[in-house]
Amino acid sequence: MYFEAKQASFPVAADAPYFSRRVDAGVVRMIDMVVFASASGDDEFVAFAGKMPQFYSDNGIDVFIHFTLSAPDGVNPIIWGAAFEKIDSSLLITSDGFASAKSDSVSAAAPIDAIKISTIEFANSEIDGLEAGNVFRVKIYREADDIVGASGFVHMIELREGL
Repeated sequence: MYFEAKQASFPVAADAPYFSRRVDAGVVRMIDMVVFASASGDDEFVAFAGKMPQFYSDNGIDVFIHFTLSAPDGVNPIIWGAAFEKIDSSLLITSDGFASAKSDSVSAAAPIDAIKISTIEFANSEIDGLEAGNVFRVKIYREADDIVGASGFVHMIELREGL
């Protein structure tokens, strides 16, 4: 399954109170394509909602973040992260119910028009108890601690069952 940026909820800053996390960065148009823009130095995330396929067989999920940068950085990596949240009757919407996040550092040396892919592998035990047919959200974020001075643009994310 895959999600385009235009299918996301509003981009948010991770350190703000739960209901007031909207920030000025966000969904922008790039070459007639809607993308999620994240500025350097800010913890910002975007969330996508989905439903686990009925044929999911508990092998974990691999998250592929397809992105570009506003400028190359030949020295420092960009850090992307992801976390899953099961949506069911036990979820409290007034709190952050995402399971522990995982991250990936990717070279930021590519030309600005080249799509790069960050891959984050989750074991079945790391995706908040998701099973076949469960509804969920996946949070994609840019780690503010990376020192790449460029903005990152998420074009889409892809979720595949692990092998």
